[in-house]
Amino acid sequence: MAGNLLSCDYNAKKAYKHSGFSTTIDDSIASGASLFVGAAWDGTNFLCSSRSLTDKIYKFSGFSTTMIGSFLAPDDDISGVGWDSSNVLSCDDETEKIFKHSGFSTTISESIASPNVEPTGVAWDGTNLLSSDYYVWTIFKHSGFTTTILDSFLETEGYYTQGVGWDGIDTLVPDSNVDDILKYSGFSSTLDSSINAPSTYPKGVADDSWNGVPAIIQTLTAKASIQLTDTRKTITAKAKIVCITKAVLVTPANLTIEDSPVYFVWEIPTCCKNRNIHAHIQIDKTDNTFGDLEKDLSSYKDSDFEYWDGGNWQTYPTTGVTSTYYGNQARVQITLTDGSKYWRVKGEVK
Repeated sequence: MAGNLLSCDYNAKKAYKHSGFSTTIDDSIASGASLFVGAAWDGTNFLCSSRSLTDKIYKFSGFSTTMIGSFLAPDDDISGVGWDSSNVLSCDDETEKIFKHSGFSTTISESIASPNVEPTGVAWDGTNLLSSDYYVWTIFKHSGFTTTILDSFLETEGYYTQGVGWDGIDTLVPDSNVDDILKYSGFSSTLDSSINAPSTYPKGVADDSWNGVPAIIQTLTAKASIQLTDTRKTITAKAKIVCITKAVLVTPANLTIEDSPVYFVWEIPTCCKNRNIHAHIQIDKTDNTFGDLEKDLSSYKDSDFEYWDGGNWQTYPTTGVTSTYYGNQARVQITLTDGSKYWRVKGEVK
């Protein structure tokens, strides 16, 4: 589910946090002398690529002006940055290359040639690399991190394709000719919506609900263990919901092999009216459609749910957790059979 659009502007030398996909700006980061040319989100922190006297990739604490890391880009003309759930992705329009870094570091684990001569952005859809090219105003979907192209479409709104992002559902593209940020339906040429960019040269785009983890992950069965798929995606609560809530999954991590019983940990979501939040966890034996449930537990009727009060784990109240603890972690320990599992958590207001 899409969260808040993150964008950066080359001329304004700023990065912006939008309210959802809208022109409303909730926050911004000034780059000083640097020229922001790429944006990404690692699930917790804002990443950006910048051109100045030296090309660099930066990590900010959350979306704030506090910088917590940086390193030199692989070449002299960095043009975009992305995140594949574990590693920085970057591209360079001088060398016409796309790079996969080792985590957040200058170490390059892989590199491939760009599909054309002027790559402007990179993103990750959970399985495949997405890249954009200014020269041919095209968005490409690669097969994994390879030069094999599975699909592509033309960006014909302004023909000045300055990057690419992915919000977990749709493709995001900034265009510096019309100074718009475009949202395409899925990976297709169908324009879903567009907004005016905050300034006159939009470059990188990302979404703060998407950290590169796919909604569907191929899992393997392990003897005497349980392989777990962590979607780390926003789950919109449906049944018995009065307002929309979100739950961010924490552990087990993706493709983790765990011995049963397993602790499942998530962040307590919020309610727009500060009401008490109940937790609803579902674990499926087959896939992420959750039609073959092994466990379907709720904190208001099932035991072993706990929440963190800032100092200790406490029993999850049957009346729900109050707004004081929004954002804190909650957990439940569950005994599972052997095999591959998919899991999700919903926040519910009764």
